[in-house]
Amino acid sequence: MVVDLEKQTEDAAEIEKVTAVEEAAAKKIFDEVSAIKTDCEAVLAEAMPALKKALAALDTLDKGDIGEMKNYAKPPEDLVLVMDAVCVLLDKKTGWDSAK
Repeated sequence: MVVDLEKQTEDAAEIEKVTAVEEAAAKKIFDEVSAIKTDCEAVLAEAMPALKKALAALDTLDKGDIGEMKNYAKPPEDLVLVMDAVCVLLDKKTGWDSAK
């Protein structure tokens, strides 16, 4: 019984050593991920005002605006760029004809 207890104590000590090494590795990864998370949150906080402004601009569009856009024979480059982006998001062919 005493021999069994000593063996279990030795096994537990070895497991504790391995666990300590794994814990240190996990803490290092956690610290790296936390730093990345902090950086991402900072970039997101910087981008959010632009997103909110864009969403507010979308809320001002109506059906007449869409009709006007379709009637352009030679649309502004900015409009073509935006519509190409929409086509990419919708997995459609890019270009003004497809965008209309």
